[in-house]
Amino acid sequence: MKLIACIMLLFLVTPLYATENNGKRSVKHWGNPVYRDQIDESRDLYGQLQILFRMPFQKKYLEAHKNELEVKEWEIEYVVRYFEKKHNEDLKKKDSELNQRLALTKKQVEDIEAKLSNKDLSDSERETLEMKKNVWETMLKTPGKDFAKFLLSSWKYYRLLYDNYGGGRVIWEQEGLVAF
Repeated sequence: MKLIACIMLLFLVTPLYATENNGKRSVKHWGNPVYRDQIDESRDLYGQLQILFRMPFQKKYLEAHKNELEVKEWEIEYVVRYFEKKHNEDLKKKDSELNQRLALTKKQVEDIEAKLSNKDLSDSERETLEMKKNVWETMLKTPGKDFAKFLLSSWKYYRLLYDNYGGGRVIWEQEGLVAF
């Protein structure tokens, strides 16, 4: 029921007007015309509609709530310290999942370094191995300021939506914490 109400609200908030313009069908969205020929049928339709319709709405929403969504330096430091503390606590537990993952990751790095010692590697193979090594080495580190800022900005945005539009749930997605 809440989902239907949210969809109806989106259509009420987002003014759309279908018109004909020189035989080309268009829709007005936030006062700007969107023409049928702006949509490339050979590409992902969902992604294009997100860019044409959702993104302008989201941009206006972010601008209107800029002060509430600003990530402060003390918040970033707090999250970084939290993850460092959690990481160190997990390291102290001998059979922790973190220790098992770290051992596998260190093994991956060692394997890649062994391959990199081969003098007969092509430049592209060497570059690919270096990139893989960087990824694995990054996994050995605790999340830093960049991750904390990403996590906080996503959390603040979805928390604001959650608080302003009546509940639902908050889940973990690729974007971080997401209200739905």
